[in-house]
Amino acid sequence: MNDHEGPVAEQISHAALHALCGGACALRRQADGVVLPARLVGVSERKLQGGYEEFTVLFRVTGDAQPQQGICTVSFENRPAQDMFVVPVGREGVEILYEACFMRHWAGD
Repeated sequence: MNDHEGPVAEQISHAALHALCGGACALRRQADGVVLPARLVGVSERKLQGGYEEFTVLFRVTGDAQPQQGICTVSFENRPAQDMFVVPVGREGVEILYEACFMRHWAGD
């Protein structure tokens, strides 16, 4: 069970994430409850192989919170929240880049 407010979607599709690219969101770290203002800035090409899909998403986070990896509840306006394991992968000035990798069973669209 998650300790955040609001419903959590079972899975968000690659297409839905691609449509949200460029949009503002918030990453709420489950470990300490810190909410990080963010923007989804990249969604990689989806690879399908052996019954699995793989892709990555990239978030640009603003603020002065110490970067750390872990499960975050990602919220976009007018969409159910989605839990993702994110890892800080870079820094650009005061912004931190976080990446989430997806590899999951795919039964077709």
